Amino acid sequence: MTSKTLFPLLTAAFFAAVSSVFCNAQQPNIVLLLADDAGYHDFGFQCDEPALRQATPNIDSIATEGAKFTQAYVSANVCAPSRAGLLTGEYQQRYGFRDNLPGHWGKRPDPRWLTEEWRQFGLEPGRKTIADHLKPLGYYCGIVGKWHLGYTDEFAPMSRGFDYFNGLRSGSRSFFPVNAFGQLIPEQYEQLEENGRFLPESEIRHVTETQADAAIGFIDEAEERNEPFFLFLSFTAPHTPLQPDEQSLAIAKNLFPEADGKRLAYLGLVIGMDRAVGRVLDRLERSQLDQNTLIVFMSDNGGSRKNASNNSPLSGHKWSPMEGGYRVPMALKWRGVVKSGSMISEPVISLDLLPTFVTAAGGTIPQNLDGKALQPVLAGNSLGDRTFYWWDYNSEGVTSTILRHPWKLIQQESSTRDEPAISQNKPWLFHLGNDLSETQNMAETHPELVRQLKNHLMRWRNQLPKPNW
Repeated sequence: MTSKTLFPLLTAAFFAAVSSVFCNAQQPNIVLLLADDAGYHDFGFQCDEPALRQATPNIDSIATEGAKFTQAYVSANVCAPSRAGLLTGEYQQRYGFRDNLPGHWGKRPDPRWLTEEWRQFGLEPGRKTIADHLKPLGYYCGIVGKWHLGYTDEFAPMSRGFDYFNGLRSGSRSFFPVNAFGQLIPEQYEQLEENGRFLPESEIRHVTETQADAAIGFIDEAEERNEPFFLFLSFTAPHTPLQPDEQSLAIAKNLFPEADGKRLAYLGLVIGMDRAVGRVLDRLERSQLDQNTLIVFMSDNGGSRKNASNNSPLSGHKWSPMEGGYRVPMALKWRGVVKSGSMISEPVISLDLLPTFVTAAGGTIPQNLDGKALQPVLAGNSLGDRTFYWWDYNSEGVTSTILRHPWKLIQQESSTRDEPAISQNKPWLFHLGNDLSETQNMAETHPELVRQLKNHLMRWRNQLPKPNW
């Protein structure tokens, strides 16, 4: 037998062996916990700060009882497009979803809020989500919290594969019931709803606690149905407005006596979110559902300058093409599959979650995905060399970015929302292995590498349609 014929057989045998490890006789439940604008440094499992470890013990437990990812990325540095990529397993630019939905670029009064046009944008109808893939495999699928992928019914969760939705269609809202502080009634897209019924503000506690209530209720119902479930708990914390509940703020004041008002309020939101995560984990443990549940925690993008988050040691922030915009905290727990205390340094991206979940559920991964199933990585193997791409409107204007670890190239294109072309602006080249904080631009000393990476970036960019907005 020649080496050319032997290699495919060995490769097939390897992946068959890996798959057999992850194919449980019983399909695992899947819980995806997504923070909103959380800082890279703001969880105990991300640092050695005792105060943070006391602030986030429940989120930290996912990492200590499972795996911590040290180089996890999302597909965009801002909320809505990042969520689109996560839920579809494809670069969202492939279907024109490059930026946040129109209407979130300015503060009221804004003429765009007064028209219906911007409300017609969202995640392309027919584009399959994680729920669309899991539902035919027998899963009961629910989302609690922030949607932000379209406001009208055709874009809403109940039209995108989900059986249950309790949350808001918009990107943020008051954490407290409106009118409690003389606030105006929110737009209907900011109101909380449950399966199409708007929830009276009188039924709302602090929104993070209300989200935990709904998540636990969903698990209760899934258990009664005796079906495997997919729960997407999409927190609005710690996104602005910085409105922690009194209990969490008191804990923050005790743990972080030197924090100023804005940072203190942010930490209060993180503490409240951790308590909500703890309630969900406790509910799983109470029925021993945790023995067969795949749990993932991550943030939708880097921490924002507006909420006093901390992305250290990364440079940049939400809306930035630097690591602080794209690299996020991530932990995964799966009893009996992932060894406690694992550390995974291989680059992964949020696009990988859909194929990972579908594989875990016993399904077939669609051919058109950009993400890869993480099962080999969870077993201690590698997915091989990977290339990640970004094309965003952000704090630097319009930028295209390519990462071929350890090299990362950022090319600024334009400072307008018009369709750009790669310009002659000075590129930024960083070696992340030696310069995680991206302080030394090495483009001038590596012109050939810049040329190669730029060519790869342009080939990817040339496949993409014009952004829808």
